[in-house]
Amino acid sequence: MKLNHVKWLAILLLGAGLLAAAIAYFITAETPKLAVAVPAGVLLIGGLSVLIFGFRCPACGSRLGLRYKNVLTMTHCPDCGTDLYEQE
Repeated sequence: MKLNHVKWLAILLLGAGLLAAAIAYFITAETPKLAVAVPAGVLLIGGLSVLIFGFRCPACGSRLGLRYKNVLTMTHCPDCGTDLYEQE
């Protein structure tokens, strides 16, 4: 999967999870909050998992999300120096 696609997938999952969590917070007592809160948690955990484990260097395969907190703005791999967007 291309790095831009992984980046947008992570942002989409996190945004959807936060939106679902906000909806679950403002739901009235007549509607079960758990029916919205559980999918919100799943989306948030999925987005964080993509951020942590989904970002890999296309050349050397090192996991960038586990070691670097600025993975969304990186342009070069710190290990091998490869341009992360050149091989797309």
